[in-house]
Amino acid sequence: LEREYWRLLSIPMHEQRLEVQYGSDVDTGANGSGFPHNHSPDAAKSLEELLQRYAQDDWNLNNMPKLPGSVLQHLDEDIKGVMVPWLYAGMCFSTFCWHVEDHNFYSTSYLHSGAPKTWYGIPCASAELMERTMKELTPELFGSQPDLHMQLVTMFSPKTLREHGVPVYRATHRPNEFIVTFPSAYHAGFNNGFNCAEAVNFATVDWLPWGAKSLRKYREFHKLPVFCHEALVCTLAETLVDGSDFDFEHTESFLLPAVEQLLQDYREFQRRVDDSNSEMHVAKREDEGLRCVTCKQYCYLQAVVCTRCRPPHGSNGGPTVGCLEHYPTMCKCGDPENFVYLYRHEAARLEEMLTNIRNRLNGVRAW
Repeated sequence: LEREYWRLLSIPMHEQRLEVQYGSDVDTGANGSGFPHNHSPDAAKSLEELLQRYAQDDWNLNNMPKLPGSVLQHLDEDIKGVMVPWLYAGMCFSTFCWHVEDHNFYSTSYLHSGAPKTWYGIPCASAELMERTMKELTPELFGSQPDLHMQLVTMFSPKTLREHGVPVYRATHRPNEFIVTFPSAYHAGFNNGFNCAEAVNFATVDWLPWGAKSLRKYREFHKLPVFCHEALVCTLAETLVDGSDFDFEHTESFLLPAVEQLLQDYREFQRRVDDSNSEMHVAKREDEGLRCVTCKQYCYLQAVVCTRCRPPHGSNGGPTVGCLEHYPTMCKCGDPENFVYLYRHEAARLEEMLTNIRNRLNGVRAW
């Protein structure tokens, strides 16, 4: 079956006669999950005792994103496909192309029933090699679509990738089994026949640097983020430090550097504005959802807004907003007298977060 799959994919596109369908990314919040779920007290009462145990189980994908230890529990919204599982109805040869998860999240896929899935995986350490290889193999496609590797439409055989030095591993996913993928680990595969699977994301504190890395790529390719990474880091800094389940190693290795980077970026933004020698207005704000009109990234802590120019066509609407990198060229007027520098917190607030984290770490060391 696997040989036939790759034989079919090797046929030139204009000669292809095979068509398959894939019921992918079906919202379980609207259409129902393969796992029992306590949506309400009435629903909980109606579940039999056995189902009730499954409804509360940590491996139930409806529960996994918000388990203790998952930083996604601190997000205010239920993001479809991230916080709310997606259901997948596959047929023979229906395919999920090479990709990494949004924001480099971990992911878990559970096969409820039906035929197996064939998975291929690449270690996260080889992600950049994988991307370079994809560009080398299809330069004409990447020339017109530089973000092609983010579109889930490209499939290369393990044989081809190995010939270019990319390590590829294989797994067979059978019913009642879980497959877990790690941050920035490219994966792909196909269904061996009709089946039904479900998948969701999760993220532990050690994911933070991987999430930050994904934002740098999103900024480069102007890709919309799924949520605001800076807001999550601030929330973690304010909640995890005071918790009874404080994790010394993860806080020191991942959360502390993330907050230090926030403060460094904040000061750089502030310095750039101060050094512009302009009459830029300054205002404190609590606006949610401001995004740079150029790179589409959230401007949670700081932003510059032009009060005169309308945002470019095709942007997210609202005011003309610029991040540190793009505010000087965000609009046609380019006149700092029309600019307003907005900030959510004073630098002292971030410094206080850092101090609290360091004090807690020092307290553990002293103990």
